[in-house]
Amino acid sequence: MSLYLSYGKNCDVIMYSTFSIGLGFMLEVCRLTFSYKHRVLFKDLSFKVMPSQIIQVRGTNGSGKTTLLEILAGLRKPQSGQVRFYQNHRHVRSFSLDYLPSDSNGLFLKRSAVDNLSFWTQLKGFKYERKDYLRTLSDWGLKDPWVCNHCPVELFSTGMKRKLAISRLFLCSSDFLLLDEPVNGLDHESCEIFYDYLNKYIERKGMAILVSHQPVLKPGLINNHFVLGV
Repeated sequence: MSLYLSYGKNCDVIMYSTFSIGLGFMLEVCRLTFSYKHRVLFKDLSFKVMPSQIIQVRGTNGSGKTTLLEILAGLRKPQSGQVRFYQNHRHVRSFSLDYLPSDSNGLFLKRSAVDNLSFWTQLKGFKYERKDYLRTLSDWGLKDPWVCNHCPVELFSTGMKRKLAISRLFLCSSDFLLLDEPVNGLDHESCEIFYDYLNKYIERKGMAILVSHQPVLKPGLINNHFVLGV
């Protein structure tokens, strides 16, 4: 499945497929502009993200960081500009993308952690065994069998829910990740685990745009950054 969103004469955004279509992709953002009635968040914003790259977006509260990620995910419409994906220098209309908002984890609260991981990975076309889910959850300190297999996610702490959401992202192995304050609610040890996972993802030619006010705990992981609202 793929989705193509057309925003009229001056703007188009190509969304994602539910199945990964491989590596060798590039994201190009060209002259993107978004404004409210009396305020411009960004104007003529252009950048590229290549395989094995992480771009960090920085800026003060309200500078447009989350808005930018929502546009790239196809959830919000800009006034003008283009968001295009390429494979081997050819424009494509399908792309495997995952977006982790700062204030939502995309979890079924009445289901268990394993049930959540099973649903999302199967939706994305991956086949894992229960032991694979348990191994991943164990990496994040979620080792109790009852917690993983039977406890409703609604009883999880804020940090536990975030760990589960991040586990889902890396199990699904999308080509491109949009991460909005991904370590919100995580303790220091869990932040280190997150950046280890992110580093492995990038080594497999993944791409990511990261919004985070917190220091990146793995030196050299960020390839580039830009600041909104300046």
